[in-house]
Amino acid sequence: MSNKNIVLIFMAIIFLSGINAASAISLSIQTDKKEYHYSDLLSFVIKVSDITEKTLTLHIRDESGKNSQPIVLPITNTTTTITAKESFDPTVYKPGIYYLDAEYSGAKASTSFKIINSGKIVIPSAIKTLAELWSKGLATDKDFARGIDELIKEKIIILESEHKGSSSVTKIPAWIKINAGWWVDNRISDSDFAFGIQYLIRNGIIVI
Repeated sequence: MSNKNIVLIFMAIIFLSGINAASAISLSIQTDKKEYHYSDLLSFVIKVSDITEKTLTLHIRDESGKNSQPIVLPITNTTTTITAKESFDPTVYKPGIYYLDAEYSGAKASTSFKIINSGKIVIPSAIKTLAELWSKGLATDKDFARGIDELIKEKIIILESEHKGSSSVTKIPAWIKINAGWWVDNRISDSDFAFGIQYLIRNGIIVI
């Protein structure tokens, strides 16, 4: 092989390496803080070196390695800030360390954060949806009672005596729907609503 051919091959290798280096996408992901309470909203920043036509896939992974369902996010800017619409559900996310695993156009990145139970009451969003339906007359007292049972089972509402969660409600005063509506509209907090239900049960106003 002539020296000229060797030089041409060498130049071709350098050229192709440059193309591959230029086409490689860099990706980073970072949460706004390292520790979250149940009342906090998860927020994170995704940075990419280039915009492609592909979407970003995100998983939340716990310490055991169990992944959440994939979250697919469109990427239209090199820097994207994502903030969750709802706080962590205490019935789904137990205290501990979690990981955000992102993949975009062949690039991968991860970051970690910790969920801490500070004792502040946070009611699962599914119960809030049920309370909204109930306050509007679109769910029955029995349906709402099952929601109360769930709060008791998860120890969000604490009763002095053991509660077996039978959902056999015999009486829920109609005016309690007003309180539920206030809670749905964020006019009272999760804690206020939970303590209110707890008080009503203890004093026999709600009979379970």
